[in-house]
Amino acid sequence: MLTKLTSTAHHIKGFRPALAVMEELGFSAEACLKGTGIKSEQLEKADQSITLQQELAFYRQLLALSKDPLLGLKLGKAFRIESYGVLGYAILSAQNLGQALTIAAEFGSLSFTHFKISFSVSENNARIKMSRINPFDPNLLALYADRDFSAVILGTEIALGQKFPIQQVKLMHSGEAYRAQYEAFYRSPVSFNQDQMELIFDKSILAIPMPLRDPETSSYCRQQCQQLLDKLTAQSTFIDEVRRILIARPCYFPTIKEVASLMSVSERTLRRRLKEEGHPFQLLLNEARYQLAKEYLATKVSLERISNLLGYSETANFSHAFKRWSGQSPNAYRQSLIH
Repeated sequence: MLTKLTSTAHHIKGFRPALAVMEELGFSAEACLKGTGIKSEQLEKADQSITLQQELAFYRQLLALSKDPLLGLKLGKAFRIESYGVLGYAILSAQNLGQALTIAAEFGSLSFTHFKISFSVSENNARIKMSRINPFDPNLLALYADRDFSAVILGTEIALGQKFPIQQVKLMHSGEAYRAQYEAFYRSPVSFNQDQMELIFDKSILAIPMPLRDPETSSYCRQQCQQLLDKLTAQSTFIDEVRRILIARPCYFPTIKEVASLMSVSERTLRRRLKEEGHPFQLLLNEARYQLAKEYLATKVSLERISNLLGYSETANFSHAFKRWSGQSPNAYRQSLIH
């Protein structure tokens, strides 16, 4: 029997701002959580973690419900700086905007983003950059990119109490069809299909004092952020990275050769590392399929369709595999959920 796929994404509290936006749009929490395996009452649990698969399923559901390709821009307004816990308070209590952005870049992995955040200053301007850390569902790239970039801008404007004077915006996704909307939102020229996202602005704004600046509070919060980051880094493993890649694209499972390429290692090295850690590639692939199978079986999707989604040519092959993993047939598992 397989163990549960344990690679985690972010804390469940990251769902709350998005759910608030969706409620404004007329969608209930129950509708938004459909297919994630998460119940609305779990949103209030302090120790509730979520898998990356659950997070991706959640945002796919939001897109399906809203049918809005610019939903990410709307979601960004709900992710206030204080939403990020101790990281948010470290940013808010910084001496000026430059220091606040430095803190955000240093501890960006403690936020809800899937991008690496960097911040630089040149002779002519300053830049906030976001680049991909791990591959994930390309259909969600625009939503995540829009959500996180708009959150940076709107959060800064709320904290400073003034507009963010943007000179140029570069986005990774293709949004040419919505250029007018993007340029109206950012109030600047926008370019698409870039290797990374960039927000370019006049560096003079960096000297603006933060209204809630408090050196003692900021120092304490930064220490707390460092402790959390150290803990997070210790928990990040080679195995987790392989798991993330395996579930990054729905209905598609990469070969070990493709995974090795994405991780910039040879196939031989990948096999050796996985063997050393006691998790052969096939075992990780089965874990990913098992977790997905359970999520699909919680819906009304037919067994034939689930078999296809998991890469099985015959429903019988999927049924045999699921029974090996769980000890019961797919139909029995589905019935147990109902009861």
